[in-house]
Amino acid sequence: MGFPSLYNLQQYSTFLSCANFFPSPNLWRVGDNLYDLSGYLDSHPGGRQWLELTRGTDITEAFHVAHVFLGRAEAALEKYKVGPCPKDVPRRSWFTFEKDGFYLKFKARAAKVSTLTC
Repeated sequence: MGFPSLYNLQQYSTFLSCANFFPSPNLWRVGDNLYDLSGYLDSHPGGRQWLELTRGTDITEAFHVAHVFLGRAEAALEKYKVGPCPKDVPRRSWFTFEKDGFYLKFKARAAKVSTLTC
């Protein structure tokens, strides 16, 4: 299956669902937790379309990459937390985002530098 056109929303949604095994078609996964972002669609600064496209998938990597100032995004996300993902449904990714891990430490340092130089 090749990468679908972003303009064909149904095809793109099917691609995402197949790419990420997921326990619920109506929730979003970030890390090891599930979220119901349905009530946030119209408030999401990036627009509702991206959230609609990714409903029912693991958006961990996209969440961390898209939100430079993670604290604000995590605070907003926490309001929509449903609970932990079932233990028998591991993330299918090599990437991790532990608080003391390389990526989040590097990102925090880069954010500090960017605010000093702006």
